[in-house]
Amino acid sequence: MLSIVLLSFLALAKSAPLNEKNETLCEFFNDVDTYKRNLIEMHVNVLKSTLEQEIITKDDPKTEDYVTFLKYYLDRGDHITSLSSNAEKMEYFRGFLIAAREKSIVLPDLLLNVVTSKDELKANWAEDMKNKWTKQPVNFLNLLRAYKNILKGQTDLNVSAFKDLKQQYMCEKIV
Repeated sequence: MLSIVLLSFLALAKSAPLNEKNETLCEFFNDVDTYKRNLIEMHVNVLKSTLEQEIITKDDPKTEDYVTFLKYYLDRGDHITSLSSNAEKMEYFRGFLIAAREKSIVLPDLLLNVVTSKDELKANWAEDMKNKWTKQPVNFLNLLRAYKNILKGQTDLNVSAFKDLKQQYMCEKIV
């Protein structure tokens, strides 16, 4: 989906003068970066709240090792704040998932909460983007549909390609 949206904005930008093109693309790139930051922040918050809840409900002598493991990861997350980098947040989240898998720990509530929160965040972001970008002179939704057909299943643009696009349009200077 991100690829489709990015390509749509590249088409939108081609119809605008150079400075306006850069500003439009850079504003969009900023919106995508904000969404990614919010998504990662949501993952960390859901993990922490799920760990807290699991510790409360499983705190008995039979589950001491399990609770100790959960407390360790909850304590490890204390230094992760909204000011932490995305890399630190993802390292914390992925680190827990890897360690939990090694210990054969499955937290269905964590998985359900992540999926539910992610879907909710994605829906809110999509609605915000639709409201913001459909006010542009080019019909954004038609562009999305056209590029979806062109891409045929290609759904992700890698991080380096995204950074290259931002550099190409000098977004660090504009946004």
